[in-house]
Amino acid sequence: MDKVLQRLQRLQRHRHHESRSIDMHRNGFKFLVCLLLFASAIGASGQSLLSPDLFHTLEFAHRGGYYGQAENTIEIVVDHLRNEDLNAMEVDLMLTKDGKLILFHDDTINRMLQYESTTSVYDLTADEICALPFRKRGFEHLRVSRFEDFVDTLTHLAVNEKLKFLIELDFKTTDENRQQAVDELIRIVKSTEGKYDKAIYNYFFVSSFYPGALGMLRAQSDDMVLAFATHPFYEHGKVKSRLAGWLMTTLAKKHHAQIVETHQCYINKSKVKRWKRKGFLVHSFTANSLDERNRIKDLNIASTSDCPKVDNCPHDPSDSYVAKRWCKKCITGELQPEKN
Repeated sequence: MDKVLQRLQRLQRHRHHESRSIDMHRNGFKFLVCLLLFASAIGASGQSLLSPDLFHTLEFAHRGGYYGQAENTIEIVVDHLRNEDLNAMEVDLMLTKDGKLILFHDDTINRMLQYESTTSVYDLTADEICALPFRKRGFEHLRVSRFEDFVDTLTHLAVNEKLKFLIELDFKTTDENRQQAVDELIRIVKSTEGKYDKAIYNYFFVSSFYPGALGMLRAQSDDMVLAFATHPFYEHGKVKSRLAGWLMTTLAKKHHAQIVETHQCYINKSKVKRWKRKGFLVHSFTANSLDERNRIKDLNIASTSDCPKVDNCPHDPSDSYVAKRWCKKCITGELQPEKN
């Protein structure tokens, strides 16, 4: 009888352990499923706008929200991002006489700032430029933004406020200051890594019309996303412009640029298909009219506009990139046939 009781007790203990083991496996499975779902949710919500499916839906605001705004200013960019009316913006970078990067579009300051003589950005220090008020009515209280302050603001918006956005840095350099400009850009961006690791690299990319600038940037950073921009029918330096358009993907690949961008009138379905097949993200500029926007949407590529969210936006007459005769049909809404 004692042996039977001992056997029954052992069996009961075995069943108890077996039951606990099954419960633990079930609970472990449930935990694993919950963990995977949570990770999936985090990944989806934190997906970079540089992923192809999201990037090709973006419409970038030219000069940080150019139309009716104070272009290339931190205040305007932050206002748009916090209001969530725009999540993609393009800003311009220029190097000053004292080697500082500022957010500025023109080679000279007199169109933007209250300064009457035609003076080059390269002939003034950052302090001198940032002391001048804006010329645009209603924005006289604003000043030119420094790139270092802009990067500090972006990292705060991205890491602390958890905003989702993408900024294009149109990197404007000259043959004389290119290396100095590259060194300064790299210094400022890498200064964020000590506090934020490499978080900033998901929120911007650098675009340049000069392959040499891309080569210098890539030599100092493997993390930075680069874009090679071309304007095959640009009026100045037509031969080089056409050659750059023809060799666009070759030059982009050479410098490990992930994005190719060119004027909307140079793009058609076959080119987009070919560029995407080669693994590039595709971006065009500058689509303003409703016809232009619809065409870009049909091509499923990213674009830049002077005034995003506005159906019919006037082209900026001061913008040297507004095409002339060769692109007249595109500008007026009579779109070019695909064979062109």
